[in-house]
Amino acid sequence: PRDWSAAPRELAAGLDDVHALAYSPGGDRLAVGGKPAGRSAILDPRTGDRLAGLEPVPGTWPHRLAFAPGGGFLAGVE
Repeated sequence: PRDWSAAPRELAAGLDDVHALAYSPGGDRLAVGGKPAGRSAILDPRTGDRLAGLEPVPGTWPHRLAFAPGGGFLAGVE
């Protein structure tokens, strides 16, 4: 099992501010949004591995994130 005692620092690595976190419905993905926007990502919450990057509209960053009920889509708002 992973030691999550440093998890907040690890999630924030490379982000000036973390503004949004969202777990997928199955709990197998964690979306993390913040500044700079190019560092926002979808992570595997068990390992911390980066699964995908998130590229919002230039000049914005997500303040809220939510997975669709089926987990196939992720929505973000500024």
